[in-house]
Amino acid sequence: MSSRIARPEGSDGAGWLVYDQLAALVLADPTAPEKLNADQAGLVAFYDLRTQVNSDGFEGYFSYDYGDDAPAALRMAAALGAPGWHALIADATVLVGEPYPDDQDERSERVDELADDSFDALDARFYQLEADHQLDAIVDRYVWERPESFFTA
Repeated sequence: MSSRIARPEGSDGAGWLVYDQLAALVLADPTAPEKLNADQAGLVAFYDLRTQVNSDGFEGYFSYDYGDDAPAALRMAAALGAPGWHALIADATVLVGEPYPDDQDERSERVDELADDSFDALDARFYQLEADHQLDAIVDRYVWERPESFFTA
């Protein structure tokens, strides 16, 4: 399975289409994350953050292995230029502690030490950003404008 896909006819849905391919690749091959280029790794990290926070909030995201890639999600949020996203992810990672713990067990322990409602305001900001911005269109445009990172020739 390749980390690049055939370029679709249009940009609508390109972000999720590429993410689905990359996520399947990562699930099938434990060494796949090391083989992704920076744009691909950032997209996976950013969409993993979105899906996991939508499911379990920031507390769940940081408590499990998806949180390993929060720094990559933060870099992707900056690259996307999506209003409010970089600040939100930065605030969330700072809450977990500085320096940001790469180790899942350490991060989970830090999360457990926080008050039960520590992530509530961040979760609310997340859902508000999801509602206020057409993030999928921003990601679609980002992917579409970087064919060398995401699509086969």
